[in-house]
Amino acid sequence: MIKFEKKEQTILIASLNWGLGHASRMIPVIRKAIHEGKDVILASDGAAATLWKIEFPDLVHVTLPEYNIKYSKTNHPIFISVQFWKILRGIFREKYATKQLVETYNPDLIISDHRFGVRHKKVKSLIVIHQLQMITPLRIFNGFANRINHWLINKFDACLIPDNESQGLGGYLTNTDGIKRSYYIGPLSRLKSSKSVKKVDVLLLFSGLEPQRSIFEALCLEVLKKSKVSYTLIRGTIGVMPDLRDVTNRAISVYNVADSILVNACINESTIVVARAGYSTIMDLYLLKQKAILVPTPGQPEQEYLGKHLTDNPLFSIIEQKNVKMKLLDELNHLLN
Repeated sequence: MIKFEKKEQTILIASLNWGLGHASRMIPVIRKAIHEGKDVILASDGAAATLWKIEFPDLVHVTLPEYNIKYSKTNHPIFISVQFWKILRGIFREKYATKQLVETYNPDLIISDHRFGVRHKKVKSLIVIHQLQMITPLRIFNGFANRINHWLINKFDACLIPDNESQGLGGYLTNTDGIKRSYYIGPLSRLKSSKSVKKVDVLLLFSGLEPQRSIFEALCLEVLKKSKVSYTLIRGTIGVMPDLRDVTNRAISVYNVADSILVNACINESTIVVARAGYSTIMDLYLLKQKAILVPTPGQPEQEYLGKHLTDNPLFSIIEQKNVKMKLLDELNHLLN
């Protein structure tokens, strides 16, 4: 966990809005800062900002520029190039926004979860990141992407890695080669295990960027139409609710964005979790010792790598999205029986 110095009274904490994982894993850091009497300013955008407003309604919330990143069904070089330039543009825009925030709030410390532009040369700036080594959709880009990634990380005063140094969940991703000032702080999770009675068969826990979030949701709901399992659905979006008429009779509850207490209860009360192979989700499930079926997001090499890396972990079953219709129901029945 991150340690705060006494002189660090005002802290600006920022999160990438790339699904809800980055925002959710920073919640224990925010709680610790509040517990130690720090003045905390939270900065993000989209669903991540919404989650923080639900969790911490009394804190100061500021909106950072959106990246507007989308996933494609293909890994065409032109599409990849467009997304790369969107990220660079987002970094420059949030760097300017951070300058304004420093002038307004005069923070003593900046903690940025994977937002490379949220740093300031006159303020101690830390980056929380698990993807130290880049894996791109096209391998020929890996070397170039890593050089850019390391250059951006090394501009911070220190890099904090939410993983263990040995036998890490992140595998190659959390390797520190090329990083100048790095510290392992252990897995981060806002959740706590409890001895709850299992009330529902499956928790569908969705997150991530569109259109893949909606595609995954639709696939899982289609599979559930053929099953007799009971389920809870946390959609991880503030978007339009899908048509649930064919499956509602087996749904315990359906939520768009859920706070930590609700997510904690839903996981502990479910026998199996079905989710993306996002690193923050994996940390939550690992610390709760919760069995899960993980479906990596197509076109997101980080999740595809994590799926392969965790294949032998007894907590997790891995299914590719293209095989969800064919394999998800069988795997659910196997784990539930």
